[in-house]
Amino acid sequence: FSFKPSALKITIQEPRQRAQQAPDYYLRRRQHHAKDGAPSRNHTTKTMESMSVVMNRWICHCKFLGVDEYEYMDIAEKEDIMTFLDWMLDTFPRIRKRSSVLEYKRVFFLIYRKSMKRGFDREAASEIHDYITGELTLSYALDTTTEEKPVLNGDDIYLILHHHWVHDRSKFPDEHQRIQLALMIQIQSYTATRPRVLAYVSINKKRIAAHYIGQSMDVNLTAQWNPEEDDFRTVSYRDVTLPFAKPRSA
Repeated sequence: FSFKPSALKITIQEPRQRAQQAPDYYLRRRQHHAKDGAPSRNHTTKTMESMSVVMNRWICHCKFLGVDEYEYMDIAEKEDIMTFLDWMLDTFPRIRKRSSVLEYKRVFFLIYRKSMKRGFDREAASEIHDYITGELTLSYALDTTTEEKPVLNGDDIYLILHHHWVHDRSKFPDEHQRIQLALMIQIQSYTATRPRVLAYVSINKKRIAAHYIGQSMDVNLTAQWNPEEDDFRTVSYRDVTLPFAKPRSA
């Protein structure tokens, strides 16, 4: 009932030769699948290390309560998991972020599935999640802040293009390449980040319909277009051609 990453071994099985078997064979296979329960997953070494940490804490929790860790996990309900999280926060004060508690919960369900050969009840798991994000977060003043990720936004694109058009002193064999480079910068920017971070305004369906359709007050037309789902294709990749021009010889 322990998880040791060093004990992991990769077994390479030869593929089965496909041939239809007798009916009794598939009936036995059905019994075999029913007996095995939930299929086990091949976890990565890092995941196995996390499972080992959580499992050791579950064992300590069960010893503190004076119960068997395996039998207690077998009959565990949502209240038992909530109590385990309470005990863990009381015992390990260095756990201060809500994201860490959610990760412990996720890893515990992996252990539960691997050990009990079945998944934890989904409705109960959802209530445990609500308990973590609600009462548990408030009771233990868990940190809910997230670190900002360095993603490209509209201001960054503006600075890059401004430098390209105003301050860049690079010489191009053909000035058309300067225009093409600006377009390539925008294409790379739009495909390398989330589109939402490049927009600072909410979607106005009437203004978009007026721009693309021409009649913003025509209900019949605007109802047929959904700016959140439909693709207006103002500029698509297939509409852009970037010809390669060889530099002129001196």
